[in-house]
Amino acid sequence: MKSFIKLLIVTLLWVVLSGDALAARIGVVKSRNLSSYNAVITAFSIAGHHEIVEYDMRNDVRRGKAVIQQLGREKIDLVLALGPLAAALAGEGIRETPILFCMVPNPESYGLNAPNISGISLTIPLKTQLGTLRIMADNVKRVGVLYNSGNSAEIVEQAGQAARSLGMELVSEEIKGSGDVSAALAKLNSRIDALWIIPDNAVLNRSAHNLMVDFTIRNRIPFFTLTPKLVKAGGLLSLSPDYASIGRQAALLAGKITEGKIKPSQIPISAPEGIKIAINLTTSKKIGVQCDIALEVFTYAARHGFPIEVYE
Repeated sequence: MKSFIKLLIVTLLWVVLSGDALAARIGVVKSRNLSSYNAVITAFSIAGHHEIVEYDMRNDVRRGKAVIQQLGREKIDLVLALGPLAAALAGEGIRETPILFCMVPNPESYGLNAPNISGISLTIPLKTQLGTLRIMADNVKRVGVLYNSGNSAEIVEQAGQAARSLGMELVSEEIKGSGDVSAALAKLNSRIDALWIIPDNAVLNRSAHNLMVDFTIRNRIPFFTLTPKLVKAGGLLSLSPDYASIGRQAALLAGKITEGKIKPSQIPISAPEGIKIAINLTTSKKIGVQCDIALEVFTYAARHGFPIEVYE
C-alpha cells in the first residue's frame, strides 16, 4: 500500500512538473500602456496558462526596437504583439519566432504578411456591422455615411457592396473636412433611415459628431456610431470589439501554434469574435417610437452573450 502511495505521489509530481516545463513562454509586447491592451493581456493570461514576459514600448519607436532586440535574446516560444507599433516592429525584427498580433485596425495596411505572422484584426467586418444593425433595427433600409475620399473611398465602396448583399442601400456624401459636415447632412435629409459613422478622420471630431447627433435626433433616425464613448456623447448605438474576448481568442490561437498543431502562415487574419454593444437610452427616447430598438438590442445581446453598456 505504501509503495502504491509513493508511486502515485511521484506520478502526480511528474505530471505537474512536466506540465510546467511544457508551458509556452510568451513574449507579450504592447505598443503603449492602455487599459484596452491590459484587458486583452489579462484575458489571454487566464485563458492560456502560459508563462508571460511583458514589455511596454511606451509608444516610442527607439524603445520599441530595443524591446525587439531584447526579445531576440530571450527564449521565447511566441510573441504576442498588441497595437500597430508593436506588430509592425515585431514583424520587421523577428523572422523565426511565431508572432501573433491583435488590437491592430486594418492590419493589411501595416505589411504584416511574413510567414511567421498571423493575428486578430481590431476591425469588425463591414457586413457584420451592417448585418447586426439591420437585425436590431429591421426598418433601416437606407444608411447614410459621410466620408473623405482620400481617407475612406475603398471602405465606402466595400460597405456599399455589403449593404446591397443585405438588401440595404448605402447613401454616401463626400466631404473634404469637418467644415463640410453640416452641408452634407442637409443633402441627406429625408433620404436615409439611419446615419452610420466610419473611422474617417474627417468626421472623427467633437464638432462633427455633435452635428450628427443633432441631425439624427431632429430627424428621429438612429445614429450608429463607433465607440461606447461616442454613444455616451449622444450617439444611439455602437458595436465595438470586446477586448476580453480578443484575449481569449488569441490564447486559443497561441496554444495551437506553440503546440505545433498549426503554423502562423496557415492561419488567415481573423476578425474579432466578440462584440460589445453600447446604447444610449436617452437618445432612444428622444428619437421616439419610430426607432424603439432598445428591446431588440437587449434581446440580441443576451441571445449572443455579448456584453452591453447602457447610458442615460
